Amino acid sequence: TDGLTRGFELGLNNGSPVVNVFPSTANNTLTFTNGLANNVWQFVAFTYDGVNLRGYSNGVFTGVSDGVANGASDTDQPLMIGRLPGATPKPFHGKIASVEIYNKALSNNEIQVLFNKDRSRYGV
Repeated sequence: TDGLTRGFELGLNNGSPVVNVFPSTANNTLTFTNGLANNVWQFVAFTYDGVNLRGYSNGVFTGVSDGVANGASDTDQPLMIGRLPGATPKPFHGKIASVEIYNKALSNNEIQVLFNKDRSRYGV
């Protein structure tokens, strides 16, 4: 995103998942407390309830943001998976097995159910 457009960004910073909510405001980032290992299947998820970001790694809650002022609620921008927009796109170097987007913030239990479903589906 351009930092002003409403939207979400999930990426990696030094091996740890990071979620940003745009437009950029105070407390708009959640860095997961654990890193990701290379060359193994992993489940990463986040929820946003209009105020807080919650992060999950392999079905386990990893942290919550302090609250996001004026965060994303709707966007007319295209959905991009596996790359960042811009003049010099930054592609994701890996494999993305599945992506699911919901119109509500899922509960901890719902995230755990999704993790178990995907883990079973991919034989992990």
